[in-house]
Amino acid sequence: MRYVGTAIHLATVVDLSWTINAILREAYIGGGGVPQLWLATHCFGDAPQKPRDKRNVNLGTEGPVSETFRSPLIGKKVEDVANWLKKKPDTVDLDPRHFVILDKGAAENTIIVCRLGNAEHKGDALYYMRLNARNGTSFLVGHDAYDWEQWSGKVQKATKIDYGDES
Repeated sequence: MRYVGTAIHLATVVDLSWTINAILREAYIGGGGVPQLWLATHCFGDAPQKPRDKRNVNLGTEGPVSETFRSPLIGKKVEDVANWLKKKPDTVDLDPRHFVILDKGAAENTIIVCRLGNAEHKGDALYYMRLNARNGTSFLVGHDAYDWEQWSGKVQKATKIDYGDES
């Protein structure tokens, strides 16, 4: 099960400043009218912090995001983003196993939904699949561990991350 009440890390690995707000709007709808995705900035200093009161939940980025925004993760690969997330301080309240990447496909309203580890949340294997922003966020908010295998099946094998280069 996903860590309820924690925001999900959103990393842009290509320059998509012109479409981030559209993705965040669709993710907001998919998240049940709650901003679920936290747009990665230069450090974890402005990331959601674990609340002292367990009844509080952390929200993601509400937007609008400035069109001059430039992600610190541009040019990075999915493995780099996973490693960045693994290094988050204990005080940061981001889902430690799931994150989202925006690649060139975001121009078509799709996101790459990523998971670290297997269904039992063990190991560091990296799994990912492309979904539209609304359904991808809805999936992240409402799935349990074994839904991933049912959803990903053929989708994951066919998912290519478009970094905008020859990789």
